[in-house]
Order: sequence, then C-alpha cells, then structure tokens
Amino acid sequence: MKQECPTRWNSAFYMLERFILLSEIIARVLFQLDTAPQNLTSLEIKLIKESIYLLQPFEQITREISGEKFMTASKIIPIRTILKKHLESHIVMVTEEGKILQQRLKIEFYQRFLTVEKETLLGICTILDPRFKKVHFQSPVSAANAIGLIDEEMRNIIETQHRPTVVSDVSVQISTEENKIGLWEEHDAMVNTESNQYHDDEVNCEKRLYLQQPIIDCMQSPIEFWLKSPFPVLTKIALKYFTVVATSVASERLFSKAGNIITDHRSRLNHRRLEKLVFLSSIESKFWDV
Repeated sequence: MKQECPTRWNSAFYMLERFILLSEIIARVLFQLDTAPQNLTSLEIKLIKESIYLLQPFEQITREISGEKFMTASKIIPIRTILKKHLESHIVMVTEEGKILQQRLKIEFYQRFLTVEKETLLGICTILDPRFKKVHFQSPVSAANAIGLIDEEMRNIIETQHRPTVVSDVSVQISTEENKIGLWEEHDAMVNTESNQYHDDEVNCEKRLYLQQPIIDCMQSPIEFWLKSPFPVLTKIALKYFTVVATSVASERLFSKAGNIITDHRSRLNHRRLEKLVFLSSIESKFWDV
C-alpha cells in the first residue's frame, strides 16, 4: 500500500490506484481478522475507480511538465487541448460524487487554462516546437500573434547580420551637407526600401518552409531537430526560448538538495563550497564513471 503525502496531490492518486490493484487481497485479509476495520462498499470502490479514470490524464501530465531534462514549456498548450477533449468526452459517471468531481474538474480547468494561448512565451515555444507547431491552437488569432512575434525576432537577427560595417576612413565619408541631402538622398531611400523588402522576403521564406514541413514524432527531440535544421535564424530563436520551463519543480528540487546539504552539523560551510556541493549532487551517477 501507498500513503498520501499532503504536499503532492498525485500521491493520493497513487494511493487510490494501489488500493484498487490490491482490493481483492485486502478484502480477504480483512475477512480473516476479527478486529479489522470495515472494508469499503462496492459503491465506494466504484467511486474510487471513477476518480482514477478522471484523474489519470492529470497525473500523466503532472509528470510530463515536471521534467527538467527535456522541453516542457511547449507542451502546455497541447496539454490544454488534450485535457479539454478528455473532460468534454461523453464520460458517464455512475456515482453522485463522481459527477461532482467531473464538474469540478471542468470548472477548475477552464479557470486555469482559458487564456493560456495568450501567453507570449508559451505561444512562441509551441510554434517553434516541430512536434506541435500550430496544431493545438484553438484560436487562429493567438497562433498568428505568436508567429508575428517570431517574425519580429527574425527581422532583428537578419538586420543585425546585414548591418554594414562603419568605415573609419574619412576620405570615403561624405562630409558636406549638400551631399547628405542632395544627389544621393533618393538613392539612400531606395536602398532602405529594397533592404527592408529583402529582409521581409528572407523572414517569410524561412518561416514558411518550416511551417510547411510535416510534424515530427512526439518522441523525437526538438532540440536535436533545430541543431540539424537548415533554418539558421529560426534555430537561434528556438534555442533561446527552449530554455523556458513550464513549472517551478526543477528549482524546488534544487532547493531541496541545498536543504539536505546545509545542516546544523555543517555550520561552517561557506557559500562557495555549498555551490560546488549542490552542483555535484545534481550530476547523475552514470556520469561519475565509478
């Protein structure tokens, strides 16, 4: 049997799941003991099974977005879509408590995930994840806004790459006010227009080719995709935004490790050594070669 941990909701789920798995054995054991507590009724067991069915996708998603060794931020919008379909499917609850739980989950879901597509970072991460792109966006406007922000970043990168080098030789600079506003003024305006058009074409071409490519398998790594991709500008943006994490679980784990290292018996531990110990404790055992 498993027990519930008050700070982890999924521990209650695991407890109920394990109880159902061992329910027949538990019933036989309780039957043989004179002072055993009363076993659950068939209706109560039915309620537990319904609760497990409703909460199972939430448990899977909790594990998905709590990872720290793979992309998590780009999964929020797809997860929202999947959960929405699960809750809106024609699930018939038999028990009254099961119906209440189902309705409560719907209310909490809509309150928490209603505007998730409008979050700039999540939208950009999802579009740039080749496993999802625009597939899970419910609002075309939200997808278009995210793509528009990506366009802006692409233009900034391209303009920086094509920015002309400033020439320091005075002899090649036009020094007179007449030349600045006279003969070549129209030429400069035409060059600027042509340059902006070129940048827009380059942005649209790379973005269009990426969005037209087929969606890759969910089990593939989006980071490996971008490291091997033929889209240099989009690669820079993707690797920049892929550092975003969906939850604070990773940082909480780090603080938990620090708390385990700092004890009353190590009161003379300075901050430099603490940083090293926390870093070393975060390294997996397979990399120690021992």
